[in-house]
Amino acid sequence: MTVLQSDALGYKVKVTVNGLYDETVQNEKGTFHSLSLGRVERLLTMGSPALPCINQIIAIPPDAAMSVSVEEDEWKDLEIGFVYPAQSQFLAENKVFHINDTVYQHSFIPPIVRVGKESTWRGIRHAGVSVCPFRYYPQENRLSVLCSFTLKVEFSQKRITDLQKVDTRFGLFDNTVYRKGTQNTVSHSSNEENYDYLIIVGLPDSIKNTTRFQEKLKQFRIWKALKGFKTKVITPFQIDIMNIVTQERANGISYVLLIGDSDYIPLEPTWDHGHNVKIKGDYFYGCVQGTVEADIPIGRFSIASFADFENMVDKTIQYENNAHVDPIAMLIAHKEYPYPNCCEKIDTTHYASPYGFWTAYGNDGNYVTNQYVTSETYTFHYNIINYRGHGGVNSWSNWNNSGESFTSSEINNIDSRKSSIYFSIACNTGNIASDSICMLETFTRSDHGAVAFIGATNTTDTGANNDYDIILFRKLLNDSVYRLGDLNILSHIQNIQNYVIPYESGFTASDIAFAYLCGGDPTLELWTAYPTRINATVTPAVNSITVNTESNLTGYSLNIVSVNGDLLDSIYCSSSTCTFSIPADKFYFSINKHNYVPYVYYYDRITNEISNVTFTYNAYYRASPFEMNNGIYVDYSGPVVIKPYSRLYIKNGSEGVFIYRDFKCEKGAIFEVK
Repeated sequence: MTVLQSDALGYKVKVTVNGLYDETVQNEKGTFHSLSLGRVERLLTMGSPALPCINQIIAIPPDAAMSVSVEEDEWKDLEIGFVYPAQSQFLAENKVFHINDTVYQHSFIPPIVRVGKESTWRGIRHAGVSVCPFRYYPQENRLSVLCSFTLKVEFSQKRITDLQKVDTRFGLFDNTVYRKGTQNTVSHSSNEENYDYLIIVGLPDSIKNTTRFQEKLKQFRIWKALKGFKTKVITPFQIDIMNIVTQERANGISYVLLIGDSDYIPLEPTWDHGHNVKIKGDYFYGCVQGTVEADIPIGRFSIASFADFENMVDKTIQYENNAHVDPIAMLIAHKEYPYPNCCEKIDTTHYASPYGFWTAYGNDGNYVTNQYVTSETYTFHYNIINYRGHGGVNSWSNWNNSGESFTSSEINNIDSRKSSIYFSIACNTGNIASDSICMLETFTRSDHGAVAFIGATNTTDTGANNDYDIILFRKLLNDSVYRLGDLNILSHIQNIQNYVIPYESGFTASDIAFAYLCGGDPTLELWTAYPTRINATVTPAVNSITVNTESNLTGYSLNIVSVNGDLLDSIYCSSSTCTFSIPADKFYFSINKHNYVPYVYYYDRITNEISNVTFTYNAYYRASPFEMNNGIYVDYSGPVVIKPYSRLYIKNGSEGVFIYRDFKCEKGAIFEVK
């Protein structure tokens, strides 16, 4: 696809279809051709030919009407047998094969272009547009392909409006109608009431009122500020999440983190259109009332103790501050056909960001066991562990030829030095309202296992789940959607929009959106390449500081943070040199760019001390490695201070462990050498 026009007057794209994927499927009804354009979109009228489609979400300018047309350039004919018919999403469960024999006795010529129902996301009007460039003649074994065409979208409006994208961190729309902001500008100011990140604490007083919890929460806020997020913490007397989020929208929030399990912060029930039952989850809290497209990602630390909270904070900071995460995903699939097939599509897709995959399919052989999977965690630090298949509250059920279930207890066999992001695309593994501890909670609460876990709270549909799983990786590796919460909701929105016209099974994509829980920090930034360390020089003046990055690094942000965890300023820098005004006597500032380890400094204006935050010794540390001055845990080569209720674990490396300069361990702190 080549974009020819994308502005307030219209959107025009030239499309060339160069080839088709053709997978042969055989069953008792005969031999069929399952066609694909390398995407998940297709016609979904059950029993009718599942011809591939090309779907696009189009942003509609304010006060405009949209019209869509296709200019046909060239048709070509291919000889082909029976095209595989669209199936019920429950094919894997009920084993019934659906085919409408009447449809296959005549020519099948669907509309070339369809326009879905208009919706709104973050104040942006939009609609899905679907193009099906095929005409199918089953009695002649012939498929006509519109191999070259132009999609034209025209906006008729009363006046030309200068459009501004609501938030440049999001990648819902590929067209450039909503322009990005200018460079070298301050995106946050200490004088603004608006903020990015709402943290809602719903915990018993015995946890939330303790000094230990408040200090740990402060540490988390400081780290998030160093990553560029202005946070606000509330501990409401009555937990009404929908009402709170609705009120706080006026302050421009982009993310919400719920701290507490379902006993203190209940899941929101919504209706499953296909089964007339209630789905409980957090996704609905982020929706504008009456829509199915969430505009605010909701994450959750489902904790039951201070130790749970401590582990989740520590793992979040360790992941984002780690220079040793491999850009590899482990694809684990249940032995039944739809699941390895889904993972194969993920594995064989060409991505803009090169990425590695390691597969463990339950039908490969008897060697694919739980031990086979857990032993692999000692080989690489897998960035993502993706499971596709059947699931229970605390297990991936009967997933391999040996009949094993991968249960919550397997966490004890996973390399404790490494925490990954888990995509558990299966039923029930995220059901935090269950009477037993679900898999999501086990893996996130532990001091190892998962830094974050996406899992469903109830039963979910096979086909929509497959599409959602595939879209997750395409959003991450092709569309540059790096934040965990954004990745979750934008993948669901794309999945929902893939069903432009609601067919018999067309509601399932929205149903699974409400079911999936984002167990972790919604602002967590996923690595998509091996992390690189930033080198820079810092030069203080009377009232300003100049940062000069080595190797001419550009396109980074400078985040200035108070010692209490408030984001004072966030500046996007388009050049390697950037100067900012000194905001306070003591503060932190960081250099951030995707796939670079944040470079953090502490500045004391009174003593004119600047301490860069780096360390190079070969050691393994659990929990946050050091605490510097007023609560920030970072890799640090200067004086090491372990504060009360903090822990430092050191394991000997190949060249030993060296701690330079001063070392202090205050009363109530733990220092352990293994």
